[in-house]
Amino acid sequence: MDESPSPGAHAAQKERKSMSEIARERTSPLEHSAANGMVHFLRAFVKSRLLLALLALVLLYGCGSWGTTQASQTPTPTTQTPFTSYVGRWEVHDSLLAINANHTGLEQWNVGPCAELTTETLQCEGTAAIAFTVNADGSLMGTIQSISYRQWNGHPAPTGFRPNAADPRTGDTFLLQHSGGHLLYTTWFGRLGDLNHENRYWCDAYAVTAGWKQCGA
Repeated sequence: MDESPSPGAHAAQKERKSMSEIARERTSPLEHSAANGMVHFLRAFVKSRLLLALLALVLLYGCGSWGTTQASQTPTPTTQTPFTSYVGRWEVHDSLLAINANHTGLEQWNVGPCAELTTETLQCEGTAAIAFTVNADGSLMGTIQSISYRQWNGHPAPTGFRPNAADPRTGDTFLLQHSGGHLLYTTWFGRLGDLNHENRYWCDAYAVTAGWKQCGA
């Protein structure tokens, strides 16, 4: 018996294939659309996560940099006193100190008689040129740049004049600090350290006029 499919079976199979193909053709756009939608969603999700991660890194780095910059701008030390607060004329018994805005200054003091064991009445004075630098704590370091002597009348010191061993010399250094609103306090270094046992104050005009005891000898 011949088992070959009959023409009717071929037609039915062809019809079934055609129907399945039609079904695939009808459902394919939906499947493709869903697949494409899923792909777009995944891409968008990945991109958004990457953008969020990148934004977090930028913010973290930016905040760290900003914090570092701000810290470097913090004044140090906070107790620093402006140099201008020292500028002016200061005095104590028989001595004057002038501090200039350009960080220079002059100290003048009464030497007394220009010569010892003499009947002459010539009086001499000493002048020290000073350079100032500002320390971190707001104090001033003074360095003697040069020393000169002359008579009170403006003439040079007489021949044979010998300065006092306790007078400042070129290279000597001292420290100035504010002591309240109207006084400066001196600290001498090196060979002049013994001067720290004497009056160490300088007075402004207010203290001098008020007769403060720190302005005396």
